[in-house]
Amino acid sequence: MYIQCTQKLLAKLEQPLGELSFLPDPFFSWHASFVESHGVQFAVMVNEETGEELYFPLRSFKDFDKQVLQAMTDEILDEGASAKDIAEFFKAVGTVVFGPSRNHSFSGRLGGSTRRMKAIIDWEYTLENGQDTTILT
Repeated sequence: MYIQCTQKLLAKLEQPLGELSFLPDPFFSWHASFVESHGVQFAVMVNEETGEELYFPLRSFKDFDKQVLQAMTDEILDEGASAKDIAEFFKAVGTVVFGPSRNHSFSGRLGGSTRRMKAIIDWEYTLENGQDTTILT
């Protein structure tokens, strides 16, 4: 699996970067960034083939690869997959490799996903703190 990271994320990663001689199947290629709001950091990922968005809270950047795999496992379980299906999926995924984004057309899409995630965090923070969330028209 190739995770194409924004420059912002690459600067934070505490893991070795890799280069692929070829890009993997787009189904196993993701674009990633992160957003911070109200003291919480979230990873924001978009699948290159399906456009699926994946968000998850970050504990640190040190074990980002493990957090990605766990978030994917949780998502697949939520969709009703069996343990066997998950094992087969991760066998097909192979090693997680991080590198710079090679598909700049996804930068705008990832930016939109990041803005949506920040808006969700801000809205939930507002709700948790008892502030009015009424939208005035």
